[in-house]
Amino acid sequence: MAMGNFDGGSKGVPAPALGLWKTGNAGAFALGGSVDYSFYPNLAFRFAPTYQITTFGSTLQHNVGFNAGLVYRWGHQGK
Repeated sequence: MAMGNFDGGSKGVPAPALGLWKTGNAGAFALGGSVDYSFYPNLAFRFAPTYQITTFGSTLQHNVGFNAGLVYRWGHQGK
């Protein structure tokens, strides 16, 4: 489920009058995964691509993105 607030910041002008979708909820779907590259047993770089579909206005919106960052693992790292 996705929630869209398309009226936000429009100073009272309805979103459809601005060519936007009506504010409300819509179905959503996301697909993703992640890949880690370990520098050390407790430190890695993570790259996580994502593909998201939302259904505002009875149409499909396709969105692609990614997250990236450092991962630090606490505690004993088994082999």
